[in-house]
Amino acid sequence: MASMRRCLFESDGGIISRELGLKLYRDETVLRLFDLASGREVVRTEDLSDVLQQTLARVQQAEEQARLSRRTGASRRRTGAAGSRRPTPC
Repeated sequence: MASMRRCLFESDGGIISRELGLKLYRDETVLRLFDLASGREVVRTEDLSDVLQQTLARVQQAEEQARLSRRTGASRRRTGAAGSRRPTPC
């Protein structure tokens, strides 16, 4: 009976476990776990591959944007430096 006091039952059918620091919620046939501190869903092992691929794609996109930004910034500095020179008056 002592363990029952460590859990709170919610109106949406979820169970809050203070001991685990999780909210457990049944969604159809899947048990979803939510971290109480962050409110984020704990990633299931079945979903890790998808999450990893999505994260890798975002990192590659950010690296590409940074590379393009550096390239355009460098070319602007080169053309800007040459284009900003004015002939000296005689």
